[in-house]
Amino acid sequence: MKSITEFLKTSSQLHTGSGFVLVILGAIAILAPFISSMTLTGLVSICAVAGGLTIATFAYRQNTWLKKIAVFVGGILFTIIGALMFYTPIISLESLTLVAIAVFIADGIMQLYLAYENRKQSWGWNVMSGICGLALAGLLVYNWPVSSLYALGTLFGVRIIFSGVQMIVAGIVSTEIIGTAEDVINEVTPQQAESVVEAQEISDFNPTPATA
Repeated sequence: MKSITEFLKTSSQLHTGSGFVLVILGAIAILAPFISSMTLTGLVSICAVAGGLTIATFAYRQNTWLKKIAVFVGGILFTIIGALMFYTPIISLESLTLVAIAVFIADGIMQLYLAYENRKQSWGWNVMSGICGLALAGLLVYNWPVSSLYALGTLFGVRIIFSGVQMIVAGIVSTEIIGTAEDVINEVTPQQAESVVEAQEISDFNPTPATA
């Protein structure tokens, strides 16, 4: 039992430490938004190239020749798009920022629609989220294409900071719960543990009869 609680404590501490690392990385991304935006664009382009090559490689598994050709051509096109993103990062940043703007607009409209549908219940958070999403999209559009130089890095930094804070809180809470459980276990005397085991054995040998 002690080894289990120690393992759980270590896992919780690692969880908390990982949260602090994410918070630090998020702060760096916000302080250097252009560098973080370029890094994100590079990662997206590399993933696109890798995904396209994987799709093209496994095209032979399709049933018909038409499907094989279609999947192979799709993988090659995906690879070309990734390569173009890698070699034209500024244009890629502008394109990804436009995608982010579209996502914010769609999410804002959806949140306002949900607020309207749930207007007799708790709708305040939906309204706030929808207004913030549309306002952020408006700011990005107003400053575009300059906003593309910092938008992705800033948003990414804010996102991983929130994730890091969640991990920190979860790690601290789980550590406290494990410590409380360990204290309760330590308060149980060997005699009490033996009596519980004996009572369980007796109940196993003498099951209660099923009622009709």
